[in-house]
Amino acid sequence: MTPKSKKLRTIYIKFAAAVIALILLQSVIYTLVVTANNVVNTINRNSEDILKQYADKRSVTLETNFSRHSADLLDSAEIANQLMTRKIDEKGLNAAQMFDDPALLSEFTEEISAELLEILHCREAASSFIILCSDSGIPDQGSTTSLKGVYFTDTDMLNESEDHSDIIMLKGSSIISSKYNIPLDIKWSADFSNELNEISDLDFFFNAVNAAYSFPGAELSELGFWSPYTEITDSGSFARNVIHYSIPLICDGQVYGVIGAGIYADSINELLPYSEISKNGTGEYILVHSHKSNRPSDSLSSEIQTVSGNILYGSLEAGNTLKLSKINGTDAILSMKGVKINGSNAYCAASPLKLYGENSPYSNDQWLMLAAVSEEDLFE
Repeated sequence: MTPKSKKLRTIYIKFAAAVIALILLQSVIYTLVVTANNVVNTINRNSEDILKQYADKRSVTLETNFSRHSADLLDSAEIANQLMTRKIDEKGLNAAQMFDDPALLSEFTEEISAELLEILHCREAASSFIILCSDSGIPDQGSTTSLKGVYFTDTDMLNESEDHSDIIMLKGSSIISSKYNIPLDIKWSADFSNELNEISDLDFFFNAVNAAYSFPGAELSELGFWSPYTEITDSGSFARNVIHYSIPLICDGQVYGVIGAGIYADSINELLPYSEISKNGTGEYILVHSHKSNRPSDSLSSEIQTVSGNILYGSLEAGNTLKLSKINGTDAILSMKGVKINGSNAYCAASPLKLYGENSPYSNDQWLMLAAVSEEDLFE
C-alpha cells in the first residue's frame, strides 16, 4: 500500500468515526428527550389523576349528604299524605274535592307545620316548606295565582332553640305563627306567588308537581327533585343561597302540592375543604348544575351553585355561567374558559353526583363536583 493510499484510508477511518460518534450522540440526546418527555407526561398524568380523585371524593361526600336529606324528607312526605288521607276520609270527600274545602286545607297546613319544624330541628335543614296546588289540575307556571302553604327558615343553625326563636316564617298563615310561636319575617306574606319577592323562584314546586303528573305510576322516591339554588332574603334583606329538595304530595292519585327542605350553600361549603387540593391553598371546589345533551360536544355550559375556595384567589360566584372545555378531546381534565386562579388559567377535574336513577323524570339534570386548580399547580 502506497503512502498516499494509507493517508486516504486514515482520513476515511477518521471521517467514519466522526459520523458514528455523531449518530451515537444524536441517539443519546433523543433518548434523553424522550425519557424527559415521558417523565413530564407521567407527572402530568399523576397530577390529573390526583385532581380527579379529589373531585370523586367530594362528589361522594355530597351524594351522601344529599341522600340523607332526601331519605328524611321521604318520611315527612308519607306523614303528610297519611294526614291528608285521614282529613278527607273524616269529611267523606274524594281527593279532588279537597280544593273545594278551604277549611280542610287550612287545618291540614296547620297540623303539618309541626312536621316542618321537626325537619328543621332534627334533620339539620336550613328551611322547610309545604306548598299546595290551587286546584286539581296541572299548575300553570305562568299564572299569577297565589299558592297556599308555609315556608320556615332557620336563621341560626349553629344554636338550636327549643322555643323556635331561631326560626322565622317567610310564608304562611299568621294563625300558624301564633300557634307555634314563630315570628313573622319583615317581608312576610301569607301566600306564595310567582312575582319577585324574598323567594326568587318556585322551580322546586312546579318541577316536582309536573313530574308527578307526567309519571303517575312512579314511587315518591323517584319524584323527588333537587332544585338549583334559589336566593332567599330574610329579615334585614339578608340574602342566602339555598338548594331545595322537594317531593310531590299525592293522595288517592291526586297531586295536591309539595313538601320540601333547603340546604344553605354555606353548609355545603363546609363539606368541601378547598385547602386540601393544592399545596398553597389556592384550589377550589365548585358545585355546578347543567342539563345533559344528546349531542356529542367538546364543551359544557353550567351554572355555578356554590364555590368553596379562598376569595383572594378565585373569581367565581354562584349564578355565574361556567364553560368547561375538553383538552385534546378527552374529559380527564377540563379547561375553564375565562377563569383565573391566583392569576393563572384554571383547570378542573369533574365528577358527577348520582342524585337520580336512569329512569328518573330528571335524568337530564346533571350535577357536577369540580376540583379546580391553577395551571401552575397542575403542570408544575
